[in-house]
Amino acid sequence: MNNNPDSSPIERRLWFKALSKDELKEGQVKTVYINYHTLCMTHFDAKYGALDNRCPHQGASLGDGTIKNGLLRCPHHGMEFCPIEGNHSEHAESVESYPVEMRSDGIYVSLPVIPPPSKISLRSDHQTHLRQNRPSS
Repeated sequence: MNNNPDSSPIERRLWFKALSKDELKEGQVKTVYINYHTLCMTHFDAKYGALDNRCPHQGASLGDGTIKNGLLRCPHHGMEFCPIEGNHSEHAESVESYPVEMRSDGIYVSLPVIPPPSKISLRSDHQTHLRQNRPSS
């Protein structure tokens, strides 16, 4: 039993197929959508990377970026990150990266499981919103 109050509960993760084996050529970048996650998949130096697709600077899609001089370049303001790890030595901001496995049938990414939104809770939230925002008679 872990009695450390600062520790977080164990996150449930699953492996998801992100790309077919030859889908992303060396030096390319692509946006993929998996289990409620939007990822920037990269292929650089014979390795694959899976990064959060959102640039920490202003939220631009890194999947629309390019790899130049060994760095993933954001298409919006040109911030640069390691295309595999998501970090960069020249600035503190980094992009979250996810574990990647190359398997015989494709490229897989380990992601936290996000359950789909519950229709019941959405309906309840909507009904509450309607009650709270009902016009006065």
